[in-house]
Amino acid sequence: MVSVDTIGKDECAELLASIETQFRGGAPAKQIDQRRNVRRPFAGRITVQPCDPQGRILAAPLEGRAIDISLWGLQFTTSKRLEIGQFLALGFCLQCRGKERTAVMLSEVKHIQAKQPEGWTVGCEFRETLCSTQEQ
Repeated sequence: MVSVDTIGKDECAELLASIETQFRGGAPAKQIDQRRNVRRPFAGRITVQPCDPQGRILAAPLEGRAIDISLWGLQFTTSKRLEIGQFLALGFCLQCRGKERTAVMLSEVKHIQAKQPEGWTVGCEFRETLCSTQEQ
């Protein structure tokens, strides 16, 4: 994963709006009903790092495989069991306004399910953007 720069809350809102725009195919709604927010397939490798609620990294990164994404969160698989309520820094790449953007999102584990033959499916809710870069 590329190195990233810290950004503020305004750019966080822009990144999340970009995620929503990408999956809706148009301008983001001003008020989004979380229940009607659609999850979209989102395949690819992600970096999963256990952290505290402020985003300070607590352990070495794990590898994960994304399943789907929405404005509100990300579902992925990993070989290590995580705990409900645990905070993670999730790193991934996506296309925003025609440019590739690497984002690291502070996320909270909301559900976990054993996956056969080994591993876990984890659902996380985004809390805020920790950092982001945009490829030129």
